[in-house]
Amino acid sequence: MSTFSILKFFIQLVLCHVTLSCDDVSEHACRQFAAHYPNMCENSCLSSFCPRFCNRCELRCYSCFDIAYNTECNKTTQCPSVDHNCIMVKSYDNNFRRVYKLGCAVGDVCDNPASDTSCCSSDLCNDHFVPPTKTTSLPSPTTPPLSGVVLVGKRQTTDPTCEEALPSACADIVAADPSVCNNDCLATRCPVACGRCKTCYSCDFVHNIQECNSTAICQQGQVCYALETISTYGDRGYRMGCSSEQLCRQISSIPTNTFGKRFTLVGGCCNESSCNKNFTALSTSLTTTPATTTTTTTTLPTTNAPITHDPNCHCPGGDWSFNFHGNCYFINHQSMLTKSQAEAWCGARCGRLPDVINGADLINLENTVFHHVVKRIGPHNHHRAYPYTMFYMDAVTDGSGRGWVWKTIGQPVSHDMLGGALNAPNGSCAYSHGFFKGLLEASSCEIKREALCVLR
Repeated sequence: MSTFSILKFFIQLVLCHVTLSCDDVSEHACRQFAAHYPNMCENSCLSSFCPRFCNRCELRCYSCFDIAYNTECNKTTQCPSVDHNCIMVKSYDNNFRRVYKLGCAVGDVCDNPASDTSCCSSDLCNDHFVPPTKTTSLPSPTTPPLSGVVLVGKRQTTDPTCEEALPSACADIVAADPSVCNNDCLATRCPVACGRCKTCYSCDFVHNIQECNSTAICQQGQVCYALETISTYGDRGYRMGCSSEQLCRQISSIPTNTFGKRFTLVGGCCNESSCNKNFTALSTSLTTTPATTTTTTTTLPTTNAPITHDPNCHCPGGDWSFNFHGNCYFINHQSMLTKSQAEAWCGARCGRLPDVINGADLINLENTVFHHVVKRIGPHNHHRAYPYTMFYMDAVTDGSGRGWVWKTIGQPVSHDMLGGALNAPNGSCAYSHGFFKGLLEASSCEIKREALCVLR
């Protein structure tokens, strides 16, 4: 190495200063992203969170003068610019003893290094001698540029905006710095980790809320809920999952008649991922009706009261009828019917198609139907009971711009339960979505479904 080069090297060593402002948000997350996206460093979004991994930071190098062994250096420095490499030089002191100098040097010092000089281009690489080698550029991968959400190892959901290509990397980078979610380019790739989409515990029925271990990723705008329910044998348990905020406001306390007994089913919602196992907090902090006034829930709105009191109409009784909100309901379990056939079948028995107050009331009705059917067909056949929760209802579109109304009583259908029926064309028929969603769906009136009737 020439005298000029050595002098230049020492000047650069003196100018080096320590600053650790340029670092990856999460080294582990950056490695995961790079493993799946070979061109990650060409993507302005991801590379902004991984500047050191993408070689956009000044190197950190060991920095010592005239030490006897190169491995004894424990001081580090950060080079003044990205044009610098780490360097180690073998030299001699005034007594002609072998010594080592370690630090930073500009790139041209390393272009043609002497045999006593070793340069390297990664953090803290200059504590050992690296013989000079010629490097051959490898062709760049032909992986297409990143755009949108890359579907590699994605979580399956019904909402594509809630898919995460790399859930583990997303969780790591958000845990390291939650403020990364303020950057929309990362938040769209990590919607679950950033809280745009929540993960909730999801079980149809468990006796103990802590027994629920399965989870579901909710759609955007949904929250977690837990709701007490009644088993086939009359045992109290819990149903858990995702729900709209509108529906959650309805389910903090739901009165129900199940197997001839009146219960108050307590439930509630929360707005953090996996929060719906903490049912105690739900039932105390999210129920907005004071305890001293909960008795008012036993007085039900008039939309569920009998429309007429026909002395000639009587509840048919038998295994396929039940009491709900003080009214007699009965099921046609022998065949599936179109909307007009269901209306005729109910009418011939002094009944009509059902209406409900709101989404929470529909959930309660679906739940009661499901457990009543399971009681009839046996718990081992519970999967056969789900179609019975998808029954035609008394809602119609009137074509006057009012949307859905209850045909018999002429009242508008509560907006919180419209679901897929919201933009249905005129002439569609409404049926319960089933599976305890508390939503109406719309379809052709000629599709055959289970018939549920309420006594007039």
